[in-house]
Amino acid sequence: MRGAWAIGIGSVLAVAAAGPAAGQPAPPNPRATLVDRVVATVGDSALLWSDLQAEIAERRAAGAWPRDSVAQDSALRALVRERVEDLLLVQAAKAAGIQVQDAEVQPAVEEELRRIRGRFASDAEFRRALAEAGFTEESYRRSLLDQFRARALVQRYLARELDKRPRPPIDEKELRRAFEEQRDALGPRPVTVTFRQAVIEPTPSDSAIASARQRAIAALEQLRRGEDFAELARRVSEDPGTRESGGDLGWIRRGQLVPAFEAVAFNLPPGVTSGIVETEYGFHILRVERVRGPERQVRHILFRPTIAAADIDRARARADSLAAAVRAGGTLPDWASRLRDLPTVVDDVVLDRLPEEYRRVLASARPGDVIGPLEVPGPLGPRFVVIQVRARNDSGTYRYEDVREQLRQRLQEQRMTQALLEELLQRIPVRLYL
Repeated sequence: MRGAWAIGIGSVLAVAAAGPAAGQPAPPNPRATLVDRVVATVGDSALLWSDLQAEIAERRAAGAWPRDSVAQDSALRALVRERVEDLLLVQAAKAAGIQVQDAEVQPAVEEELRRIRGRFASDAEFRRALAEAGFTEESYRRSLLDQFRARALVQRYLARELDKRPRPPIDEKELRRAFEEQRDALGPRPVTVTFRQAVIEPTPSDSAIASARQRAIAALEQLRRGEDFAELARRVSEDPGTRESGGDLGWIRRGQLVPAFEAVAFNLPPGVTSGIVETEYGFHILRVERVRGPERQVRHILFRPTIAAADIDRARARADSLAAAVRAGGTLPDWASRLRDLPTVVDDVVLDRLPEEYRRVLASARPGDVIGPLEVPGPLGPRFVVIQVRARNDSGTYRYEDVREQLRQRLQEQRMTQALLEELLQRIPVRLYL
């Protein structure tokens, strides 16, 4: 079983995602051994010796594989146990009817392929390394696709199964012991900031809203006359992110999209077209293609009210006034409430995880600083943000209090996952051939 800091099947990707070894990086090499053999069977799946060799080679190159034979034997048995657990979870996910479509993981696969290709001086060198490893670019892409699909399967299965279980209690003594064990692996604590922000959106004119609504009504009439939903989305949808795919949003869960959209999406039967749904993004028409447990595969057609230059200018002027008022005295909530732009608090967020626009202006900010207006992308056009910094924690050593709740959650998930694996071992036959 994995440690408290790594639950899941991240090691499935170890070969593809590992950093450079002593020389040039190379894809996994199935020709490293002349004779393959079965190390374990899990249900109808087999774990091969060549599968283990690929990861052992990567760990050895990274200095993470022991040198003496006794420690190597222990490490090998731990690796086999991890792979058996991975296969158990994949089989259980499939048996539970969980599916992952290629289209859902294809973007991540292409990004990983680009990242690996970027390690080589040229495409020709990359293809040569693939050929030496027994791959074409397409067969290697399929291999990555299988790995990413397996990871997504297990993530969905664990999320569903662990959500059903009560979280076990973890006492303070166990938490502190886990912290001491993991302290060296935590690395330095990153810079974090806490701030209030007021976001000022440009408001479209009444005529622009009415025009977008009329375009949505016309599209809905076309659908009711029998127009194909995906084809119409490709022609008329004003969502650039989904237009080319026929409005396909993929599989969604509650909490991923705005409430008004989800209220319709999660109550609409498959194959039925919605009426017009208004959100902050504009006017939508929805269609649920399929239902899978708590997930919905949804298409939509979007019509956005046009934001005119005058609308943007008014929003910018309001943001300028707010920033000037806060700098002159008072707090952001006091002044923002007068301008009907209620602020939100962003609490103790890691600076490097913020969007680039925020990182740039907050990099040297100190408590009390007022920043902005900062122009950032919005659902209908540019929006303007006024920020008041409340606190800053510079980089340093992690304290127990910094990670206490994360430790608790991870220890709970580890214990719950272990209990689930023990149950799966009772249902899915496993045989070892070490």
